[in-house]
Formats: sequence, structure tokens, C-alpha cells
Amino acid sequence: MSIPGAASPLFLATTGAAAAFEISRSLRFDSSASSFLNRTPSSASNRKTWTWSGWVKRSALSSLQMLFEAKQDGNDYTALYFTTSDTFEFEDYSGNSLQSAVITSQVFRDCSSWYHIVVAVDTTQPTSSNRTKIYINGSQVSGFGTATYITQNNDTYANSTQQHRIGGGQASNQYFDGCLAEVNLIDGSALDPTSFGAFDDNGVWQAKDTSGLTFGTNGFRLKFDDNSSNTALGNDSSGNDNDWTVNNLSTGASAWNQSQTWSSSTGITDPDSTRSSAHIFNGVITGNQGSAEMRPYNATVTLANSVVANSSIRFYGAFENPTNVRYKVNSTTTDATPPAYVDNFTFQWAQVTNVSFPVTISSVGVTGGNVGNGGRFVAIEVDGKLLVDSGISDPLAAGTDSLVDTPTNGTQTDTGVGNEVVGNYATLNPLFGPNGLTLTNGSLNASNNAESYKAAAGTIGVSSGKWYWEVTCTSTGYVTSIGITSNLSSYGVTAAGTVTYHYDGTRYTPGGSSYGDAYSSGDVLGFALDMDSGSLECFKNNVSQGNIVTGLTGTYFPWLTLYGSHNVDVNFGQRAFAYTAPSGYKCLTSSNLSSTIADGSLYFDTFLYTGDGASSRNLTLPLAADLLWIKKRSAAQSHQLADTVRGDNAVLRTNGTIEERNPQTAYTGGGISSISGTTATLSSGTSSNDNLNANNSTLVGWAWDAGTSTVSNTDGTITSQVRANPSAGFSIVSWTGNSTAGATLGHSLSTDPKMIIVKNRSRGTYGDWVIGHDAINGFQDGNQLYFTAAGVASGEGFFNNTSPTSSVFTVKNNYQVNYAGDNYIAYCFAPVEGYSAFGTVFATGSSDGGFAYTGFRPRFLLYKNADLATGNWAIYDSERDPDNPSEELLFPNLSNAELTFAEFDLLSNGIKLRYNYTSGQRVVFAAFAEHPFASNGGLAR
Repeated sequence: MSIPGAASPLFLATTGAAAAFEISRSLRFDSSASSFLNRTPSSASNRKTWTWSGWVKRSALSSLQMLFEAKQDGNDYTALYFTTSDTFEFEDYSGNSLQSAVITSQVFRDCSSWYHIVVAVDTTQPTSSNRTKIYINGSQVSGFGTATYITQNNDTYANSTQQHRIGGGQASNQYFDGCLAEVNLIDGSALDPTSFGAFDDNGVWQAKDTSGLTFGTNGFRLKFDDNSSNTALGNDSSGNDNDWTVNNLSTGASAWNQSQTWSSSTGITDPDSTRSSAHIFNGVITGNQGSAEMRPYNATVTLANSVVANSSIRFYGAFENPTNVRYKVNSTTTDATPPAYVDNFTFQWAQVTNVSFPVTISSVGVTGGNVGNGGRFVAIEVDGKLLVDSGISDPLAAGTDSLVDTPTNGTQTDTGVGNEVVGNYATLNPLFGPNGLTLTNGSLNASNNAESYKAAAGTIGVSSGKWYWEVTCTSTGYVTSIGITSNLSSYGVTAAGTVTYHYDGTRYTPGGSSYGDAYSSGDVLGFALDMDSGSLECFKNNVSQGNIVTGLTGTYFPWLTLYGSHNVDVNFGQRAFAYTAPSGYKCLTSSNLSSTIADGSLYFDTFLYTGDGASSRNLTLPLAADLLWIKKRSAAQSHQLADTVRGDNAVLRTNGTIEERNPQTAYTGGGISSISGTTATLSSGTSSNDNLNANNSTLVGWAWDAGTSTVSNTDGTITSQVRANPSAGFSIVSWTGNSTAGATLGHSLSTDPKMIIVKNRSRGTYGDWVIGHDAINGFQDGNQLYFTAAGVASGEGFFNNTSPTSSVFTVKNNYQVNYAGDNYIAYCFAPVEGYSAFGTVFATGSSDGGFAYTGFRPRFLLYKNADLATGNWAIYDSERDPDNPSEELLFPNLSNAELTFAEFDLLSNGIKLRYNYTSGQRVVFAAFAEHPFASNGGLAR
């Protein structure tokens, strides 16, 4: 896996880190199926003190979705649920009176990964806020839109003798959409999340084995790991045997025996010929596609592999004049008689009762008829299982709700069969935007009922490796086109960045041309994406159609578009594939992803501090910083940037064009005077140290690591001084201009930078901050951005109309980047998988804006609407605002104090625009990671 704009991986990557404890299975709930679990305790227990813990992966938003409910009636209940606003609520009603409503300010709109939710209730606590505590991913929630706490010593309905439900409420339209895993209830104890999880060495919250907990009388542990039957899905593993009744949930247990291939090319012999028996073993038992014509005169069907019948044998078919016709097992004529054959293919089952079990069957057939008679032999059932050739898609498989999609990364070997590697799996993305398809069944079913194009993309994008997934057509029609995209704003058959296999056999890349076989309802399409060689091979019912495209580069996502009333099921390996993937191809799951950096805080981090008013102060930084950017939050004050290449007492400001200055002599309020390892010194200016250390002021700092030494770089025509950290994709470049158009400068990153920020250190006039951003062709003339000006630059370019290479970037001969004798600084950034990303997200004209994939959970987001003339640059970070919606804004081009305004959700694998910019406008961004998606999916935010 990699991120948009990435070249080949910089270093040897490791796969998603395995958890110490593995959650082996999850259970999928679907509101359209009204699925839920229920249990009514036989006796009441502790109704005052209890803890609910569960791992939750959402697949639909903006509806009331019940996780847990204990209810007597509409006026008496206790409930945990997602609201229609996507907040989370603990609610308790008794006697038609609201007793408690604790509703988070935080919203839960991440559908690509898992939340760990813990609710601890103890109504005996004297402090009201201690009576209900909510924890998300190991951290206690402190921000609430409503916080009405239950009266001390009140009983809740949890652990009462009323019906309890998981995944659905007793009222209609309260069903949960998504997956649940490792659901626990502790009766009699209010526990914190450390009983259920722990932070690993990289700071990622991971599940713990809860088998050692004391569950109490009505406590339970639902692991969902027993899928031997539908009933077993509700089995309690706590030792209490508090099992749950399963409603509208299925293991997808097959009625087929596909342990072998039964047919052969010469399997049928009768008076007419010797021919294939494939029609008998294809799983179809209606019409002429599910039967083999056969003369009922000593006809034999030889099995390619024998099968043992232990208790029953049945045959399905019909023959002409069947009075004396009998089915046979091996060479033995049985008492099973077929019905009379008619042209409408009306078949019946015939039971064998006169054989001694067990019996090994190597052949079957019919005998006793006239040589000129005909008929059809349809199917064979042994011990209640239809004999079907291996590799044929089982229609029950798509219906299984027992999945290996879990919040832990397993260590199983991926052999390509699906349903074997534990991890956080790709689904179709509900955050696609207003042109998205309707998604159900855990976002693994997509449908369209509109006479317009709608589309859906997978939640995981890849730029390296070999990947396989399947799409089963449950209905097709005017337009069904399935394949991949590099453009997450695309929909429609000929959308830019898409490669699709069309229902009529045409390929679109995006232009149309002849490709393969047409497909229709019931067909299984396989997609083998090889991003190492840059090719996509498509399969129809396990028959290769050849490469549909070659020469792919960049990041691609599974993608499909539908027009009109169509429906498809998608499988990324969280359940068994219909056909085994080609050798070397893997499922799309976090366990198979790679990341060069497991903990983003090693190379970038955000920190907060409060000013103490001292005239000199040493700040302890979270890492050995080479670029330090500090901004006062509580009041208006200029940004300050210092770095180890320019050295001590050399400050720049992004909210202006002024030249580099000494904060101790040029500013009354001082600023950053030096950086040394993990220490930064803040010194007074001519009168105070109030710029960055005013007493009781609140401030934020952002720190980047650019390596260990500054060296001369002679790769370009101008010798530069460079401090570089290629593993983090960041370098600082200093040079003196020579007024030569086309001059080049070495950057030491060994890969192409995708964003470069340049500042003239020597002058304020014409000293604009110039930004080249590859996602908007920002190194071409007229497409540069500024920190100090609005809109997209026009007219004169600064990078000589030349994109950077893996060794140098190019500058023009102007004041901003290359004037003789002036000194310059550049901050160069290249994307690193799982750590940094530089791209665009497109506005849709609504708060359901575009989604951009980063491949990690962002710690820091810098962005600007590149098409809005009055738009500011803005910064969010997860230290100031750790949950969604992200609201705490600072503006690099302004000195303003922090402003609360929500424009983005920062998610486990990317960013979602939540502001209604004009449709089609481009919002450019730079993002740095908290944790990669490969770390058990990065956890949902």
C-alpha cells in the first residue's frame, strides 16, 4: 500500500503489525435484514453497576443505530446507541421520565475502521459525572453536547428481567449497520478500558483477552467465533452460558459439497455419446443450464472423485416414460424413480432407500428405459449436500454474517481462498459523496435504483503489491461497469482515472474498446490487480479475460459504477472467495498492508504548552526537531518558524512577506532563538517574551525531524546546504540565488518531492512564500500558491515550468526564488506510505464533500481551497482537537487567534470534506500521520 503521489517505497516495508491478542471473527448486522441478538435474563442482578465493551465498525451513517438495549416498554429502558447526528448516547428512561441522557459532542463518521467503545455505569457514585463514563479507543470522552446524569443509586434496566438486545432496538428502524466484535458485559463492576485493551509500543490501542475478567451473574462475552450454526453465533464464552438468540443473522452455511471437483469432460456415457458431466455439478437446478440430457437406457455418470454417503442419497431429474426407469448407484439399481419429463423442466427429487450405508459412490446413472427415450439428469445430493464442483460461487456465501473482518491484525498465511486472514478489511466506502451508490450488508452490497450514474470505491487504495477481490452480479442491466479508479471523485463509465470491465464485455480505460465476455446476473467477476507490474486482469467465473490494462502507476481503488436498477455483492476476502485468487495475490486487509513508519510521532509531532511569562524559557520538544513552527492560540500573534539549517535567531513568519529576522532584536515580544535536539529556547525581544510565552497564553507547536546533519549538495547547478531525512520524506534546502532561469538545486530525498515551500530570507518586498503542490500541477507556470495571497497564482511561474526530479528541483530567475545574492530556504516534502500525503479533495457543493485517501490517521492537516480567491490556508491537528468534527482552526496566512469552525473529518485512512464549497473546487492538502492504516486499521476517529 502507498498513498497518493507516492513513488516506489523508499525503504523495505513491513506488513501490518500483529496484535498480542487476536479477535478472530466479527458479526455483521444489517438494518435492511432487521438483524439483532436478544436475551431475557431469568433473574435480575446488579442494575446499578455494570460495564459494556464492544468493538464497532460502522457501515452507515445518519440514522439511529442501537448497540445495546434493555427495555421494558417505550417508557422504561436503558440504551446505548448512535444518534441520527452520529453522536453516541447513553440514555435511561423510567416511568415515562428521562433519567439520563449523556450525549457526546464527538461524532462517529469513520466507516473504514473500528472503534472500541466502553460504557461504565455506577449509579452509586456521589459525583454525578462518575456515574456514566464513556471511553473511545482507550481514552475517556470529556466533551458532551448533553450531560444529564442518572440520579444516585437509581436502577437501570441493564441486568433486569426485561428483554436485552444487541444490534437493534425493540422499536422499528433502530437496527445497527456494521460489524461488532468481542462484545462484553460485566455485571457488578464499572471498569475502565484497560480491562479490555492496551496501547502497544507504537501508541495504537489494541484488544486484550478478557477471559480472566469476573463477568457476574448476567455478564457475558460474545466472541462470535463459533459459526458452526446460526444459533452458535450467539454463544456466550464467559462461562455463564448466557447465550443470545440470533435473529436474521446467518453463518451462510452451504447446502453444497464442494470438497472435490466431481465432473469430468467424459463423465456421461449413454447410447448416444460420451460427454461432459459439468451441467450436473454446476449448482444450478432449474432450466436447461442446470441439467444434462441423457438417455435413460443404461446411462452412467462417472464421478471424477468418489464420495462417501453415510445416511442419504437423492437424485433430481425427469425422464420420458419413467415407469421402469430407476436411478443407479455404482452398478446397483436403486428404488428411486424419476418423474415424467415435460418441456417446462419440471423436475423432482427421488430418494434412495434400498442401499446399505455407508456406501462409497464412484458413479451414478439411470437404467431401465427405452433406448429412444430422453430426459434430463439435474443433480445429486449426498447426506443433505448438493454435489457441486469446487470453485463455483455459492449463493449462500455472500449471505454469511460471520466474517474475519476484525480490529486485530492476524498472522495467518494468505493462500488466496479468502476467509482465512484476520484483519480490518476493505469495504465499499459510505463516504464517497452525493453520487455514491446505496450500500448495505456491511457496505459489501451496492445498488442503484436511479436513472443516473452512481459509484462506489473501496476503503483501501494500493500502489504496490498484488491484490484480489470478487464482485458477484445479483442483477445487471443497462450499465454495470466494474474495475478500479485512481480518482475518488469519479462516477460514470468514462470517468477520468477509471479502468472498468463493462457488462457487455467492453473495456473502458476510460475510452471504450473490445475486451472480453459479457456478464449478467449470477456471474462472479474476479479482479487481480498487480501494482508491481502495473496491470489488472479480470476473470469471469474463474476464466481469465486477459489483462484489461497495463502500465498503471499511482494509487488505485476497487471501484464500480451502476446506472438504473442494479445490484452487486463485493468480497475483499472477509469471507470465502468463490474462486481461489491467482498465486501470490492477497486479500485487501490491514494485515497485508505495509508501512515504512509505524509511529508517525518519531518524525513529526504536535505539542501544546501554556506560557509562563518568563523572559527566557526552554521548551521540551516531543522529538529532535529541525523545523519548528509555533503559533499562539489564545490571542492574535504572528506565526514563527525556525529551523536548524538557518540556525539561531532566524525567524520567519508565514502571515507576511517580511524577511528573516532576529526575534531578540527585531521583535518587541521575542520568539524562538534556538533549537538544539529536543530543546527549543524562547527568548525575550526588546521588551518582553510575550510573543510565544505570555503568561497563561495557550500555544501549539509543530515539529519535523530532518535528519542528523547539514551537508553541501552539488546535485544542482547551485550548491545547496541540505538537511534531509529521506525516510520521512522531508528536507530543508538553503541557497544563495544567481538570477539564472532554470537553475537547479539538490534536495537529497531520493524521490520526487510533491510539495515545496520556498521563502526569500533576504527581503520582504517580493518576498512572498511560494508553494508548489504537485496535485494541482503546482510546479507549472501559473499554478503556484502563496501563504500570503489568495487563489491560485497566475502569470509568472517560479519553478521554471519544471516538475522536481528525484534529485533536484528547478527555479526561475525572480525575487521570490532566485535573485542574485539573496538567500533562500525551501521545505521539501515527498510522500511516505503510512506517514505523509499530498493531494486534493474535491468539493461537492454540500457538507457531504469529497473523500481523500491518505493511508493513515492524520495528526496534522494543512489545506487551502485552491480555487477560492478569498480562501485562507488552514491547519487542524489531533492534539488540539482529537475527535471529529475537527473544529479548532489556525490560519498560516493570518495572525488571528484560534477559531472554532468545522470543515473536515480526520479519519483512520484519510480526510472527508464537510464544508459546502462550490462543487468541483479543489482543496489541496498536506497531511502527516498519527498512525498508519496498517496498524489494525489505524482505529476509527
